Amino acid sequence: MPAIDIFTADEKERLAKCQSAFSEHMADLSPTGYNKEMERLGIDLSWKSSEIEGNTYTLLETVNLLKDKIEAKGKKREEAIMLLNHKEALKAIVERPHRAALLLFYEQNNLSAFKRIFIDQAEFAVNEYF
Repeated sequence: MPAIDIFTADEKERLAKCQSAFSEHMADLSPTGYNKEMERLGIDLSWKSSEIEGNTYTLLETVNLLKDKIEAKGKKREEAIMLLNHKEALKAIVERPHRAALLLFYEQNNLSAFKRIFIDQAEFAVNEYF
């Protein structure tokens, strides 16, 4: 199957900047620090991605849900499910080969939404953490 280029030159440049900043930051971490950072990043990206889709959970409520399995009072169950699904999708991206993770994510979302969320999340992480 031929490679399909889904990102524009501008999108590739934005992603390259994010990747560079992320790599520099992560290179200096111990294994424990790396795991903590990845957990924190996963929570924040799950929250931000869900927020983009209209989820009303706060970041603290998201932490409580994803770390301690405590659903927020007064929120819809669908919002908790959305956050848990985002966490699992991010886990798959980290644990699976790149191509399989992209296909899994694409099955759950349309391509334009994927591109927007992917780039927004990368820029959010870099701007918030580095």
